[in-house]
Amino acid sequence: MRHETNWFKYDLPELGPFRLSLQRVSGEAGYSWKNQRNGSITQEINPLNLGLQFSTINKDLVRQKVIAGIPTDTTGTSASLLTFLEYKPNYTFSLDERLGPARRLTHYFRQRFAAQISGYSKNKYLPADYKLASPRNFFIETDYRQYQKTDARNMLAMRVAVGAGIPLRAGGTIALLDRYIIGGASSVRAFAPRTIGPGAQARDTSSNTLSVSNYTGNLLIESSLEYRMPLGKYPELAVFLDAGNIWLTSGPDATEASQFRLNGFYRELAAGTGVGLRVNLGFFVLRLDVAFPLSKPYLPTGERWVGDQLHFGSSNWRKENLNWNFSFGYPF
Repeated sequence: MRHETNWFKYDLPELGPFRLSLQRVSGEAGYSWKNQRNGSITQEINPLNLGLQFSTINKDLVRQKVIAGIPTDTTGTSASLLTFLEYKPNYTFSLDERLGPARRLTHYFRQRFAAQISGYSKNKYLPADYKLASPRNFFIETDYRQYQKTDARNMLAMRVAVGAGIPLRAGGTIALLDRYIIGGASSVRAFAPRTIGPGAQARDTSSNTLSVSNYTGNLLIESSLEYRMPLGKYPELAVFLDAGNIWLTSGPDATEASQFRLNGFYRELAAGTGVGLRVNLGFFVLRLDVAFPLSKPYLPTGERWVGDQLHFGSSNWRKENLNWNFSFGYPF
């Protein structure tokens, strides 16, 4: 069984202060096969995967008003608060050489496929004749990592990840808990989570809208390059470069700026660099990374590269651009 929760706090002019959560409870059953001859190869198939996605709001009157407004909400945000049951069978293949015999070059590869069929439950705040198109989606995710030892202890690590949620209905919507976000300690570390994307979408700094779907997308591309150097028995230093973004290609809240374009997506990649200090105790790693942006996709075209505007001596620049990440374990 799994349980995940996303919490949000709002104080909107027309609704007042309230707290909202998006939650999912799920469980699955299936089969797993392992082969240890060439690294660790694992295949897992879960033909039975059931989940329940729902929301809670600490004020019943606010929930009633938000859900009653679904028929006139052109952004699709309000519909994300409805409850639905999902059936999501999945298959995962993974190759992990990291725990095998010592090598100068090791790989990790993970490929996952999933299909989602779901149905909304009835809600007393919606008109009886109002029909909702339940999500029908297909998901594909790829994660590749490579670890190259440059001498006895130093290592060059690289990661590329791609994910896509593909609606099977025309104009279909990907539920918020199935969407991707980017930024944070194990992503593009120069940006905090939920501060970039989708695509070249401008930042929404307003506080008077129900913005729970902001900075989410159904397509993800991200990559990292990191050089790790031990400084002693326990401390390690790392220098890294991250890049990536998300895009939203379907649903009522998709916009022109959020669309993915094969011939120009690279111009919308957020990029950042920084340094990290880690304490490797063997059984776990303490990690502190500090990073700053090199490219900001939400700025106008021609102004997105900010790598030539570094001002470490300015307190305002540091406040707006330095992002500190404290976490456990390596980022990948």
